[in-house]
Formats: sequence, structure tokens, C-alpha cells
Amino acid sequence: MTMSSDICKHKRAILFTIFFVSFILRLLFSITNYTYENISNWKDAALYLEIGESFADGDLYPQIGSHGYLSVAPGLPFIIAICIWLFGTGVFPMLVLNSLAGGTLVVLLYLIGEQLVGSKSALFMALWGTLNYNMMKYGFQLLKEPYIFLLMALLILCSLRFFMKSNMSMNLLWVSAIMVALIHIDERYFYLLPLMLCPMFIVAAKQKMLRQIAFSLIVIAALMIPWTVRNYRQFGQVVIVTTNLNSSLQKVFGDAILPTPEIVRNVPLKREFHLRDVKTTLSREDGSRLQWKGTVGNRFRSFMEHMRPSYLISSWVYTLDGWKQRRWSLGHNILGITFYGIYIPFYLMGLLGALYKRRLYVVFLLSIPIIHGLVHAVLPFPLERYRMTTDFIVVLGALWVLSESATYWKIRNKLPKFFFR
Repeated sequence: MTMSSDICKHKRAILFTIFFVSFILRLLFSITNYTYENISNWKDAALYLEIGESFADGDLYPQIGSHGYLSVAPGLPFIIAICIWLFGTGVFPMLVLNSLAGGTLVVLLYLIGEQLVGSKSALFMALWGTLNYNMMKYGFQLLKEPYIFLLMALLILCSLRFFMKSNMSMNLLWVSAIMVALIHIDERYFYLLPLMLCPMFIVAAKQKMLRQIAFSLIVIAALMIPWTVRNYRQFGQVVIVTTNLNSSLQKVFGDAILPTPEIVRNVPLKREFHLRDVKTTLSREDGSRLQWKGTVGNRFRSFMEHMRPSYLISSWVYTLDGWKQRRWSLGHNILGITFYGIYIPFYLMGLLGALYKRRLYVVFLLSIPIIHGLVHAVLPFPLERYRMTTDFIVVLGALWVLSESATYWKIRNKLPKFFFR
């Protein structure tokens, strides 16, 4: 009996063990770190908590934060509000929920690896997700990253199953619902809506699934309408999720279609906090914000900064004050190289190999990190935390090309049984 068959035979026990170990590890990490740091160093966490408390009190129009109006997607504040309704507080229940999301994420990584590559690669993906510090370091705060990681993995899994002809109708519906949930957690992922659904609709149309396509569009519209109506009541115009998303879409469609509403700014948070390592200011002395000069050269540099795994030497990074020098610690660099950087060459080989073999669904999925980076190249800050949500796709692409290479050589009788099959 081979190792692969043993894994399949004990799959439920393996999945439970993966989930339990990941959950306990993340819960201990979250409680320990929150005990030491609390919320004082994290402005975003304080903002989400105050919005969640307002939602829990029945106020859907809180004037909180630098914009004066709700300037972030409502998904995470609603999760916090539910925790407050159920438990009377939003902090420690959220730490447990973040840990549950992290444990579920690792199980999804296993299923993704199994779906595309094989059972041994699935174990590798699960181990990678369990030990990856970048996938747990935001869990001890009230931040959206744990849920973006979770929804991205679920999105890729359902997409894979759709393209591999596994219950296509249900997975198309799941992708539609997950996309709306992801947008309401972080509006920046709105670009994924057409990117994911257009290829799926084309495949579905070839399979004569027109009814399913129509139903998916209805589901998307039904889930997007409530918050759009809320925004219309506040701003008197169509605002998709947040005013920040309107600002981005305005660059594409112009003021006539999606203008950005005028909003009151500089309403302080109730909680006092201080930010660590703030080395740049975001405005001139006269109070006007500096604008990023979106030249082709700057966009390319921003894309490269977004995709790079480390800053071994001082590097120039674009901020609202212009290009600034930046360098990571040795531990941070080792982490980035170990859990991301070493897979990039194999990932690129996988992308080229999928193009050569015309595995279009593999090309589509492996293109997401690059497209994600190109989208963020127009933003002033190519932050690592924005890139990390697609790191697992890079690892998946590396495992896929290694598996395909091993299969090729086994067929040619050049190598014995390979690890990845």
C-alpha cells in the first residue's frame, strides 16, 4: 500500500488533526500577543472595533475615523457586532473566531493541493499554512486579514472544482457568493469579480448552463443591494461598498458614472492609540495630500516592490512623501524567502508550463498573483500584507510544476517514484 493510498484512507482523521493543531497554535499565539500588545498599537483594529460597537448599538451610519463616515468595508465590523450581540464584547470572541478561520484555512489549503496536484502535495500545503507566520500574525488583532486569507482559499477551491467539472452549478453559485463576501470584507478585491466570473461564465455557457449563470448574477445583485441602498441613503448617490472603491472606479469610468461623494474628514477615534515605527508624514505643511505620480516607471517599481519576498539591503519604496529607503530585519527576510521567495522560480515555470500544455484553468488560477500585483501597482503603498493573500497560489504553482515534471520523467523511465505523487 502506497503512502498516497494511506493518506486517502485516513483523510478525515488527517483533516481533523490539521484543523485542531492549527487552531490551537493560532489561539495560543493570539491570546499571548494580545495580552502583551492589546489594541493600542493598531489604529485599524481600533477603527474596526468602534464601528462594530456602533453597528451593535443599531447605528449603521457611524461618523468615525479619518473620513468622518464609514471608510472601510462593512464585513469585519458586522462580524465584530455579532460577537458583541452574542457575548457582550467583541475582542476575545474575535480572537477565537480568527483562530477558527486560521484552522479552517489550513484545511482548505490541504483540499486545494489535493484537488490540483495530489495527496502528498496537499500535506505539504497544510504544513506550509500551519507554520507560516504571515498567515497567523494578524490573528491577535481585530483585522480583516484572517478572513481575506480564508475567503481567497475558499474561492480558489470552488473555482478549481468548477473548472475540473465537479458539481459545476453549485461551485459557480459558491464563487458568486464568496466574491460578494470578499468585497464586503475588503473592497479592493472588487477587481476579482469580473476576473473570476467572466471565464467561469464562458465555460458555463459552453456547457449550456445559462440558467445557472442568470441565477449567479441574481445572487450577486441581491447580496450587493442592501449595502448599496444604505450608501445611497447616506450619500444621495450610488456608492459601491465604500467611497474608496468609488474613487478607484472613477479612474476607469469617470465622474459621470461613479463620482466620489464629498465627505467630512478628521473625526477622531474615541480610543487613544500610538503607531509604531511611523517614519513618514502623509501631508504637506499646508495639509494637502501628496499625489503619487503614476508614471510607467513608478508603476513598474511599485509592482516589483509588491512581489518581492525580501529586503536584504536598503530598498527604495514609494510612499505619499515620495521614495523612501526601507529594510527588513534578518528574521523577516528569512521568513519571506522560506515561505514565499524560494517558490517563485518554480511558480513561473509552472505558469509557462501550463501555457505550453494549454491547461487554461491552471493558467487562469496561477495568473491571479501577478494580476493582483498589477492592480496594487497603482496604489501608493505596495505593502507585503496586500501580497500575502495570494502567496499560497505561488506555492501551489510550484508544487504543480514539480508534480508534472516528475510525472513526465516517470513516463520516460528516468526516475523512480517521486515524492509529489
